[in-house]
This record gives sequence, C-alpha cells and structure tokens, in this order.
Amino acid sequence: MRRATKDKMKKKRTEEKEEIDEYGDIEPYQVDKLSKIPSGLIITFMKFWAAAAAVFFILIGGLDLGIDFSKETTDIYEDYAITIRAIVLVSLFLAILLNYGIKHIAHLMNNRRNNTHKWMVLNLKGFLGFLAYFLYSLVTMTIMFFIVLLFSYYKLVPSFMDNGGIGIEPFSYGLGFILVDGVFLVAKNYIVKLYQYLKYKKQIQMA
Repeated sequence: MRRATKDKMKKKRTEEKEEIDEYGDIEPYQVDKLSKIPSGLIITFMKFWAAAAAVFFILIGGLDLGIDFSKETTDIYEDYAITIRAIVLVSLFLAILLNYGIKHIAHLMNNRRNNTHKWMVLNLKGFLGFLAYFLYSLVTMTIMFFIVLLFSYYKLVPSFMDNGGIGIEPFSYGLGFILVDGVFLVAKNYIVKLYQYLKYKKQIQMA
C-alpha cells in the first residue's frame, strides 16, 4: 500500500516536471483542457479562420477599402489594378494573423513531446518573419485566385465579375487555403527531414 502511494506521488511529480518548459516556466497550454485536443487540429482551424477572415474583411465588405469587382470597366488595366490590390491587401491581412497570432500560439503549444513547429510553414522571428509570411501569403493568394478563375471558367463557382467580386465565399476560401498550405507543409517537412538525414549521415561518416 505504501509502495503504491509512493509510485503514485512519483508519477505526479514527473507529470508536473513535464509541464515545465526548458526555461523553468509553467507552460500554460500543458495545464489547459485544450491540451487534450491535437495541436495540429487547433492550428489548422486557426489558419482556416484567418484565411476566411482575410477574405471577408478585405473583399466582401467588412472593411470599406474601395475594392469593387462588380463595377463594369472597359479598361483592362484597371481590372488588373483592382485584382492586384485585392491580392496584396488580403495577403497583408493574412500575414498579420499568421505571424503575430497563430505562430505565437503554436510556439506556446510546442514542447519536446509535441513539435507544433511542423504545422507552420515558416518559423522566423521578428519583422523578418512578417515579411516572409507576407510573401508566402502573396503566393498562396495568387494560387487561390487562379484556382477560382479556373473553377469559374468551368462554371463550378460564380466568376468575380458576375458575383460582385466573390468568386468563392470566405469559408470555401479558408478550406482552399488549408489545402494549398498543406501542400507547402508536406514539402517543407520533407525537406527538413531530408536535411536532418543527410546531416546525420555526414556525422556518421566523419565519426
């Protein structure tokens, strides 16, 4: 009985130590009920929400930025200018959410048993991280724009001009972003694993 009590107390102390990070501070995520939800699911949902919010506030009218695809124009260059401005503004909004919001939450959830960095394409710090995410958002937004054009060509979704600029609604865009981001994640994680393998192989050869 006494031995069982000691083992129980030892197990409890071990669990408490695992809740302390490498700097000796308590990790808030580890003592929260959300820790039972897979971190990848939480981060993916936050990305989905961020992409949907970016489209809603910039393109649909949450913010009045003067972007109106429904206005008929005969100047093709004006159409290009509106499209480019929309892509840049959505990318800027998305980059802010990814770099200053989701990336930091993912960092809080990261520990030795749960590598949450693998769910983020970029993990750079400071303003450089924001610039990197802005460029990344430009790439993903451009890909999504051409996907919408392709789908609208085959009448799978309304075109930008026929539907006031909403080729797809925010939740569909959020899902599309998750799919595109997932492709980049798979590629990034594969490259990281390949680099680690080659580095380990080189160390073995030098030993």
